[in-house]
Amino acid sequence: MKAKFLFLINYYNDVDHTAPLIYRFLQDGHHVSVICLTQFNLWNDVRIQDFTNFKNFSIHPLRYLPRNKGISNKNTGNVQLFGKIWREAFYNVIWATIFLKRWNFDAIIFTWGRPMAKGLQRRIFQAATHLGLPTICIPHGQNIYINYDVNTDIYDIHRLSGHWPDFSDRNHFTKYVVQTDRHRQQHIDWGMNPEKVSAWGSLRFDPGWVSKNLSYYTPELFPMISEKTNSLRIVFFLPHWRYNVDADKTLKLLKAILSRSDGYLIIKGHTRGDQIDQDMQLQLNSYDNVEINSICESTPLIDWADVVVNFGSSIALEAIVRNKRIIYPSYLHSNQTIFDGQGCVEECKSINEVIDTLDLIQKKKLPAIDESERSKILGSEVFAGTDGSNIPQLYANNILTLLRR
Repeated sequence: MKAKFLFLINYYNDVDHTAPLIYRFLQDGHHVSVICLTQFNLWNDVRIQDFTNFKNFSIHPLRYLPRNKGISNKNTGNVQLFGKIWREAFYNVIWATIFLKRWNFDAIIFTWGRPMAKGLQRRIFQAATHLGLPTICIPHGQNIYINYDVNTDIYDIHRLSGHWPDFSDRNHFTKYVVQTDRHRQQHIDWGMNPEKVSAWGSLRFDPGWVSKNLSYYTPELFPMISEKTNSLRIVFFLPHWRYNVDADKTLKLLKAILSRSDGYLIIKGHTRGDQIDQDMQLQLNSYDNVEINSICESTPLIDWADVVVNFGSSIALEAIVRNKRIIYPSYLHSNQTIFDGQGCVEECKSINEVIDTLDLIQKKKLPAIDESERSKILGSEVFAGTDGSNIPQLYANNILTLLRR
């Protein structure tokens, strides 16, 4: 029997991390519907455009739903008062119950967050619970940090209260999914029931999906990548600035990289909004071998790059899957990450080490990437100790098992 799934989407990251599962369900003949709860334009996403070719895929536009203009769960934006009143009056739990019954969904798929988050998500969760439908919360990002106090907000919570954030309300989901055993333990330490939270591996960085995802980004669709290919091609992925990052040292490193005569640098902002700000940009504008705050997506940038510089984003896992050279300037932040001490990345602890490593890459004098180290990090961070065959299929099988209970 083919199942019917409703996915609730908020932002780009939600699509980026749920697309492998949506694609797997569609390939297997299940019906997938999507509601976007914000003003993010689903139809502009190349994955969504492909999914519309499936007869068993649909988008519910809900044209009269007031939506915020946010870019992340941290920066959600606002809905005007009249919009909130209209949303609560019309798109209430009665509407949500009728909607779920009308379309005969078998399960609702959420992305990381609180089940009773404000707005329509809350009403759909309440209605699904009332109807006895499974509610499954899956990743919209990937945690690369070993320490818990990864940013100023969490640090302040722990300093003032002596406790970590309280995730106990997420136990109301039928199942809450993370990628790794390490992240699962963090959720348990933050109040989640061990029976509720599971580590199923990484949808986004499954090698099969990485290959499929790359196929969407054709040169015809993404011509903005610089044509300066004779130089060493470097992509620098920015972190969240509030994640214990030394912004001044980061700027100095960018300048040092740009001072090399044989490199071209593309700086990619974080997908949840952090960019090179105006003050930084004024200091970088004098260089002619840089593209600042590139609008190109991460996947084609990694494909274009000779070397990826990254220290605060999980996107380095895609570069590892692609067997790309990665420079990890660990001195730019005080967090501990999964990349510390890993032989498949070039960890650098100073500007000089970064520049020396770039020179070695340019001259092709760096030893080959350690394949055993590469397999080790993919085993823990992508495959979660499974046989590593097909993570989207694993998610699909596990969710279908939940439906049969």
